Amino acid sequence: MSVARDRIIGFLDDYLDVGGIRDYGPMGMQVVGKAEVERVAVAVSASRACFAHAAARGADMLIVHHGLLWDNESRVIGPVMRGRLELLFRHDISLLGYHLCLDRHLEIGNNVLGLRALGAAPVELESPLVEVGYVGEFAAPVPWDDLARRARRVFGCDLRLFPTGPAATSRLGLVTGGAGHAGHVAEAAARGCDTYLTGELSEPAPAAGAELGINLIGAGHYNTEKLGVQAVGRLLEAQFGVTATFIDVPNPL
Repeated sequence: MSVARDRIIGFLDDYLDVGGIRDYGPMGMQVVGKAEVERVAVAVSASRACFAHAAARGADMLIVHHGLLWDNESRVIGPVMRGRLELLFRHDISLLGYHLCLDRHLEIGNNVLGLRALGAAPVELESPLVEVGYVGEFAAPVPWDDLARRARRVFGCDLRLFPTGPAATSRLGLVTGGAGHAGHVAEAAARGCDTYLTGELSEPAPAAGAELGINLIGAGHYNTEKLGVQAVGRLLEAQFGVTATFIDVPNPL
């Protein structure tokens, strides 16, 4: 079943509330492709390898969390950007990007989905943690080793573990991606979290965690942000009857 490209874009822009949070570049449509869409691919990050996989699977549209266009990058189309664009143009693939709005979404956002997958109930949803993340509470305290096992299962990767807080976690702060600065750890501790999980931890974070008495888990920027785009694919299958497939380009960082 095919559906108009612009109908999908309008639906996602509205559903994800792309204007509801200031981002670091334009969200939604980034590269225009076919007017009609039957096959959608979803992925975490735009890259030539990702685009090649999308083309091999016959995708008419590719939806990513990390797109091509960022405010802090050059406007010059250099060899890397040219190679990426050539692939999209050659196969007439539309590229859509949804960044912070997908992290923060209350139904299919990376952070809410991550908390639920770990067994925590998201709370205080009217007040995001570090702008896009949330706090979750467990029905009963979860021992540290059990929480680490759950995190490995959910995110499918090795973890950086810093058990510098309580032996069991009742209140977990989760901010996917790159939210591992000492100030972010302090914000989680101030919100009553006994464990803070993010993708990338910065060098000062472990010391801050130890001094604040909070456990830290680093699960990788890429791996903590797979859940949202996969949920977008399922949503479009249910809403429009298109076929959606997840493209995994493994990245341990």
